[in-house]
Amino acid sequence: MSFITNINLNVNKHGTAANPTTTNYVVTIQNVYGVNKYFIDGVETPNLVLQGGNTYIFDWSAATGHPFKFSETSDGTHGGGTEYTTGVTVDTAAYKTTIIVSNSAPDLFYYCPNHSGMGGSISTPTGSTSLDSSGNGTLGLTTIPKINKTKGGSYAFLASGTFSSATLKLQHKVGGAFADIGPDATLSEAGGCIIKSPMTEFQLVITNRTTGEEDLFVSLQPVDS
Repeated sequence: MSFITNINLNVNKHGTAANPTTTNYVVTIQNVYGVNKYFIDGVETPNLVLQGGNTYIFDWSAATGHPFKFSETSDGTHGGGTEYTTGVTVDTAAYKTTIIVSNSAPDLFYYCPNHSGMGGSISTPTGSTSLDSSGNGTLGLTTIPKINKTKGGSYAFLASGTFSSATLKLQHKVGGAFADIGPDATLSEAGGCIIKSPMTEFQLVITNRTTGEEDLFVSLQPVDS
């Protein structure tokens, strides 16, 4: 599962239904405790967010014996489900799977048809007034982007690029509501800090933006203990 969030907050650089984007992923295989697992861009079986209206290309040329497919059922055909094919092209010559995500697509799972237990889950939000954890969606000056769930612990909250007058505040969810973590979790210039929280849900509050066209990059990454 991926606990990393990376977002570019520039309003002109996010895929929407009217301005779709194409994202490429590299799929590899590693043996984890005796079981083969998909690794996507180096991360073991991450929970993917595929935005409605966008195109995603999965290159599994480094794992040619493990075709990359989708299903509405966990573990696909191994779990009693069927292959999901809407908007999907599986090129077995180039070892690439391409999906153009429908705005009405259900949440999905990715799996290997040849081996069970290799895949993970996919959420498929449509374009909205907030960003998903991959930075897709319609971004306004006061958008609150969604952050990938964490497992609790220590995290590096980092920002770089053009701030102008923007202020970024990281909040965690406590007792059903988001609350400030503290003054150290607020950035108004390029840099970063280490935050510690046992909570698993965070949000990023953006204030005092000007044009919204600044290339402002934000990431939340676990710190190895």
